[in-house]
Amino acid sequence: MTSKEIIKALLAPSCLKPFGILVIYFMMYQFSGVNTITFYAVEIFKDSGTDMDKNTCTIILGALRFFFTIVACVLLRRCGRRPLSFISGIGCGVTMLGLGAYMYQKSLWDAEKIAPMHTWIPVSCIFVFIITCTLGFLVVPWVMIGELYPM
Repeated sequence: MTSKEIIKALLAPSCLKPFGILVIYFMMYQFSGVNTITFYAVEIFKDSGTDMDKNTCTIILGALRFFFTIVACVLLRRCGRRPLSFISGIGCGVTMLGLGAYMYQKSLWDAEKIAPMHTWIPVSCIFVFIITCTLGFLVVPWVMIGELYPM
């Protein structure tokens, strides 16, 4: 097979459409911010003003991600890709809005020297964010690679 034939095969619609779908899924995963939350979890928990131990929260975060990766693999067979993708998109958006609103309110409390209240809110927002992101954005694109490019 010549290089011209290879390029022609790669630019065929039967190859470009699955590639575009996978690129969009992987971009949604990357731009959801899950890696940022995971890598800076200790600092985020510390800045949120929670009373819980920051290292324990980070360990729980990793355990949740592991457990819900397994759950997502099971749900993928039962529910399909589309519902899990919607769960991820909506869940990530809502939880980050909740975390952002809480952090904004905390900055107002800090300016007025008021102790933070309801410190469980940022922790639960981050936990639910990781759960919803794992259910769809983490698992779906990797499964789709095998489905869209079986050869």
